[in-house]
Amino acid sequence: TDEFRDIVTEEYWPWASQYLVMKRASIEPNFHTLYSNFLDTLKLSDLTKLVIRETFRNIKVLLRSDKTVANFSDRSLLKNLGHWLGILTLAKCKPIHQIEIDIKSLIIEAYHNGSHELLYVIPFVAKVLES
Repeated sequence: TDEFRDIVTEEYWPWASQYLVMKRASIEPNFHTLYSNFLDTLKLSDLTKLVIRETFRNIKVLLRSDKTVANFSDRSLLKNLGHWLGILTLAKCKPIHQIEIDIKSLIIEAYHNGSHELLYVIPFVAKVLES
């Protein structure tokens, strides 16, 4: 961890957070606990905040994507990021603020938009809460 802190200085934190979320957490759900423990061990709260912000950004992009086409990779990424978000927030007794993602409205909107939307939103919300 000291080596990481020495090499990856504050100027590289945005890149590190994007890399961790996009290239690791979104496609490797088996290692979510490991990555979370790594962030905890670093004790760099600003880096952790950047990782959470990047997670929200990626989730919002996926939620805005076209859901009429059966895109299983997007569903999988969304579920993985939901699990990751839950581990970083709810599992550590940190709230998910309505400003960041309004989960209740997300479910209601998906219900009104039809089953295609529900196929993305419900598994995502379940993974967030499951963590």
